Amino acid sequence: MTLDTINRTLLENVISDEHKAGEKFFEYAQTIDSLCSNPQKLYSRIDFPSEESEYNSFIQQVYISSIFSDVSKIYPNSGFATYFGDERYNEKEINELLEHHKIITNSKEILSVREGYFIFSDNEADFLQTNLNPLFDAGLITLTPNPNLMIIAGSKEEPNIYTVPAEVNFETDMWRAPLYSGKQKDIPIKQLTKSNPKQAEIIQEIMIPFISGLSAKDFSLVLQDEGDLISSFRYELKKLTDIKNTNYEHSSELYQDLIRPRIDRINQKFKSISELHSFKMKGVTAFTSILSLMSLAAGDFMAAASIIVGLGSGTAGVVKFEADYHSEVNNLKNDSMYLLWRLNQIKRA
Repeated sequence: MTLDTINRTLLENVISDEHKAGEKFFEYAQTIDSLCSNPQKLYSRIDFPSEESEYNSFIQQVYISSIFSDVSKIYPNSGFATYFGDERYNEKEINELLEHHKIITNSKEILSVREGYFIFSDNEADFLQTNLNPLFDAGLITLTPNPNLMIIAGSKEEPNIYTVPAEVNFETDMWRAPLYSGKQKDIPIKQLTKSNPKQAEIIQEIMIPFISGLSAKDFSLVLQDEGDLISSFRYELKKLTDIKNTNYEHSSELYQDLIRPRIDRINQKFKSISELHSFKMKGVTAFTSILSLMSLAAGDFMAAASIIVGLGSGTAGVVKFEADYHSEVNNLKNDSMYLLWRLNQIKRA
């Protein structure tokens, strides 16, 4: 089972039987956990928004997360819930759970505690497929069923239902609410660094103008083309935005002084390289055309034919011009801010 297969299934929501669905989603979550467990990679967590008004902001968070982590795991916030599992929680654990989550019930009677998952609703799945499909295909993001515990309290005639988030230890098959769980493995993208909580906010303010309005197809294309630059870009931007080591209080000032000049230099060099390349190519074409026309005008068809055939040697020059051009463009990537420049270029296209 691959992440792509799991993502498609979670987006289609094809399972109807509640108990089998719960077991199946447990299997999916277990597989995702095993496939996303490389200690050398960074996995981030993004919670799907509960309000449609937050969808644009959510897409921006996904884009930023795709740069600053290796795989972004999207968790449903609510959506469709499926429940299964045994009742294996004693009264003490349940009371601690209720107290921890500040759940107040009118009845001391607990009818059951069941394990389950939130998955995406049809509308949410349609939104994800429509707006982020290229990122799924590129393996930059994945979906994750969101484990939770459902507590049913009160009377059977008028039960009160409460849900609380949970984490699962797949090795022991034990479900526990955050009260019992260990360290969260998937780092929320809003907490890029624990030592500097404002840094994520600054990075977001710098990144949004470059990604806002960019299609997932174009964004994914840039990340795949420039994949070798991402780690150096992460490091450089984190270093520049570490406000503990700078005198900047606002992201706009930091951007104007430290980042924009580098992007402008890249743009100036690219224009110069492109103009020179265009001049060389036009020169080769014009020179060849003039020689051919002169020979034809003189009635020397054999000479014209020889010039055209002789373009084989001229082609070598064209190939060299192209190779030099691509080499000089690649040299621009020595500045890690090239990634921002490339995002800016594709937005303008």
